[in-house]
Amino acid sequence: MVRNGKLSTVLVVIAVSCFVLVANGFTLKTSESSPAGAIIEDESFLQSPRYETNDELQDLLARLQKDNPTLVKVHSIGSSLENRPLLVVEIRPNIDRPRPLLMPMFKYVANMHGDETIGRELLIYLAQYLVNNYAQDPEIGALVNSTAIFLMPSMNPDGFHRSKVRGDKRGCYIFRFMALGTSILHVFRRQLSVHYGSEHKSSRQSS
Repeated sequence: MVRNGKLSTVLVVIAVSCFVLVANGFTLKTSESSPAGAIIEDESFLQSPRYETNDELQDLLARLQKDNPTLVKVHSIGSSLENRPLLVVEIRPNIDRPRPLLMPMFKYVANMHGDETIGRELLIYLAQYLVNNYAQDPEIGALVNSTAIFLMPSMNPDGFHRSKVRGDKRGCYIFRFMALGTSILHVFRRQLSVHYGSEHKSSRQSS
């Protein structure tokens, strides 16, 4: 009797949790053993997870664009100090046409520091997930159809190329910075302080 009581409590908790998820707009997806017509997400890119090198990242994004010419476009916004391309992948419908004026834009940037490798890989996976499931998952299709998505997996490819574990210390990496040994954040702060400092000075002079 006690066991049945506990089981009933667990079932009630599960039912309430499912109701809350559905009420907040989440869809409960079915597994591969579900009946025909169920949505099965394509996560084939997770079969052999690993960190791509900079060259492999460039090839992967090029293939993604080649296989999905109306959905994916790869941009280079410049080069690093060691002449590695700074790549951005754009995902939206009718990619070969100008973006609709009122279509919102969304941007994710990862790997600002060389040893921030997980975010880099997650953006690579996100790009593949959105593209692979665009045609078969209505929620993914609705998201991509209504948003121009820009993903930059690596802002610091030079630092990523050099980063590695140091000694036996877990989570302790060398070469967190850019090719010259400086932090991108420090560069941003310096540029912002120069810009806003001069702006503040000119406003004081004009007043």
